[in-house]
Amino acid sequence: MNKKKYKNGQAYAFLSPFLVLVAVFYILPAFITVAMSFTNLDSAFQWHFTGLKNYEKIFRDPNTLTIIRNTAVFVLIAITGTVVLDLFFAVMTTYFIKSERVSGVFKAFLMIPMITPAVVYSVLWIWLLEASDAGLVNQLYTALTGSLPLNWIAKYPFQIILFATVMVSFAYGTTIFSSAIKSIPDQDGGLGAERLPQGVSGSAVRLRRGDLHAADRGGADPHALRQPGYESAGPQIGRKWYETDIEPT
Repeated sequence: MNKKKYKNGQAYAFLSPFLVLVAVFYILPAFITVAMSFTNLDSAFQWHFTGLKNYEKIFRDPNTLTIIRNTAVFVLIAITGTVVLDLFFAVMTTYFIKSERVSGVFKAFLMIPMITPAVVYSVLWIWLLEASDAGLVNQLYTALTGSLPLNWIAKYPFQIILFATVMVSFAYGTTIFSSAIKSIPDQDGGLGAERLPQGVSGSAVRLRRGDLHAADRGGADPHALRQPGYESAGPQIGRKWYETDIEPT
């Protein structure tokens, strides 16, 4: 019991900096915002408690329904688009790109929008969507259509914000989904192909569940489970062994 408490204490000690930052910069501001909504706080930070008057103004405002609709559409499209792109690039970089080096380079490119400082990509967006002939999008637009340049940000603000949000957000999810896909066992129930030793085919893996169960309960020696035709395909995990027919690739 004391050993378990010691391990739990270590875990909380390592998590404490993160928990403090989350509490100070996320949880506490959320409570403060809720409290401020019941006051008439102004730019001079002078306030008085006003009850539900702010909420009454919100529900009486004719733009409230439009704001709610736009928010719902934005959240739905942004989340759906981000998840679809996450899964697409995760599958592409996990199964269709076999080389880990090439896959890693491709994922690194995907991470660029996410790790780039906001000031940098704000300047890039302004350059891309410049309303004059100097903007890259307008250069392509006028060359293909022969029309006058457009002020894209002023004409399509909702679409631009939605597109920029998806572009900046999907890289992180791609990494998470890729790791999850790699951890999925193969069709035979054994280890995934990426975890097999060199020279062993993923299609040859077979997990001998009954023998492993007996060995784990102490009913058999794991080393005695290596019957003719079987050899160990990987390191011992706990007291469980994965067995495989050796099949050179």
